[in-house]
Amino acid sequence: MNSTAFFEHGQLFLNLSIPLKLDFQNPVKALHTLLWSLDYSCFSKQKKVSGRPNALSPRKMMFILAYARLNNCFSSREVEALCKRDLVCIHVLEGGRAPDHSTIDRFVRSNAEPIRDIFAQSIGKLDELGELGRKMAFIDGTKIESKAGKYTFVWLSGIEKNLPKLVRNIAKLYEQYLEHYRLDSPPVVETESQAKVALDEMIEAINPYEVLSRPCKQGRGHRKGFERMLSERVVEYSKKLAFYQRARDRMKAEGRRSMSKTDEDATFMRMKEDHMLNGQLKPGYNIQNIVDSGYIVGTYCSRDRADMHTFVPALEQLRKRLGFEYEGICADSGYDCVENYRYLENRGIETYIKTQTYEQNKKRKMVKDPGNKLNMTYDGAKDRLRCMNNAILHNTGKKKSDGTSLYEAKKGCVSCTYRNICMKGQATQKKFKRMQYNPVAEGFRSKSLSNIISEKGIEARLNRSIQVEGSFALIKDALGIRRFLNKGMVNVETEWIILCMAANALKLQAKINRGRLGIPTWYHIVDTADSLDEAGETNLNNNKQQQTTISEQSLGIAMSIKGAVFVISQLSMLLFPGICLFPAIPITGHKKRLSHFRLLRQPL
Repeated sequence: MNSTAFFEHGQLFLNLSIPLKLDFQNPVKALHTLLWSLDYSCFSKQKKVSGRPNALSPRKMMFILAYARLNNCFSSREVEALCKRDLVCIHVLEGGRAPDHSTIDRFVRSNAEPIRDIFAQSIGKLDELGELGRKMAFIDGTKIESKAGKYTFVWLSGIEKNLPKLVRNIAKLYEQYLEHYRLDSPPVVETESQAKVALDEMIEAINPYEVLSRPCKQGRGHRKGFERMLSERVVEYSKKLAFYQRARDRMKAEGRRSMSKTDEDATFMRMKEDHMLNGQLKPGYNIQNIVDSGYIVGTYCSRDRADMHTFVPALEQLRKRLGFEYEGICADSGYDCVENYRYLENRGIETYIKTQTYEQNKKRKMVKDPGNKLNMTYDGAKDRLRCMNNAILHNTGKKKSDGTSLYEAKKGCVSCTYRNICMKGQATQKKFKRMQYNPVAEGFRSKSLSNIISEKGIEARLNRSIQVEGSFALIKDALGIRRFLNKGMVNVETEWIILCMAANALKLQAKINRGRLGIPTWYHIVDTADSLDEAGETNLNNNKQQQTTISEQSLGIAMSIKGAVFVISQLSMLLFPGICLFPAIPITGHKKRLSHFRLLRQPL
């Protein structure tokens, strides 16, 4: 029977034996290696939900969820459709019925902790395959938009401003209620608790929900009665008061300043994907990834807009999941914080955190700046600072909660030749140099600075930008996630964990295709001039490649000629309008940095 006759006769089932032949580079093989042999007994420990048991085992469901992410299917309905048409899913189901979208959604929402356990087991599987270096980990964060609407925000400052107004409105409404029904005047409504008592009294007396359920004539010539107006305002004010109090208490407890009305776990943050290009705030989550050898070994979801406060919770969660600690942690300047340094110091972990002023202090003017604290010497025994001109700055005793103290010079600043440069705006207001200094924090920063400028530290920073930033690029671009489809912290983190397992499968398959399974990824900086063999050819990773290099001198001469030509052409256009001496000369706004160095992918 041909296909036309099959569909015309209304057949509902076509029994076909279709072989599944996977390509060598298909990531399904890596996904099977990563997930299929794990222990799924953790799902049986979950509290049973009402209804019939799932027809699919947790092993098959996790495989289908991760495979769906590889095919850019994120919603439960898209996963259901994929199970009905994709040959891989059909073979995994073994001819069984495809799961319903509600079953898929319920599985993800009710098994958050077992899914985290499976993710930790998959990292252990990568460790068994020899894919993890277990020496250096990299951490970074990104902000992903929530499912909540863009304009559902509420601010803590706005709530604190509007709550007294709401209490006054409730007091006026209560006075109108007492006057209309000729009741005795109780105490004045001035506080939130008194406003709550007044609302409860009015709700019990007039039953506003029953009043609002009655039919009401509307339109021209019809006015609302007092009872209906009172009922509407009582219901409105009671909902506002309850929401304001709950939102205020929650934001203060969590240290937030904003939240979304439709997703209360989301905080309003500035996103990089700002289509309006005006710094628009959107509800989102701060996602932290911890990467080793290109694989995502840990993740942490936070409401905090800053990365520095997510560092310790992310590493603590990683330590509990993996069962071991890394020798060093590399992070960017967003994690420059005393608490983070102290945590790594207590755990015996090497710090490779870029200081916030690292790029600024490399400038020539900062190196020669006498007012820069890096150019001063700290005496820990006497708790004082010595500047470049041998002036002594003593501790004034004024100290902040984080350990920062105020230091001030007693003499030597009035006749100092560096006074205007050192004191800047204080030169006309103050006689002596004053500055804030935290000895503990600066000690941590000095140690971290010495680590990141070492040879190992330079390579660590290079690997951080390649590996951890590459993990976000893989999830956002290859998998196509730009916005979460779930609400709530737990559901968002579960969704991200499934994405991380899919990204690790892609990375594992790429390693298998290149024949580098069991070799942890670490990018070394190799000087091609030193790696030349006797024949004069470069041998990098057993692949001989001819290298073409350009000297810095020839590059400088070329750029100088190009700049001179550009200046002459511009002057000619000004002096002789309509005449162009050098037409069609491409002028770039920056130099291309060429060197003799290449990257070599080898174990650490």
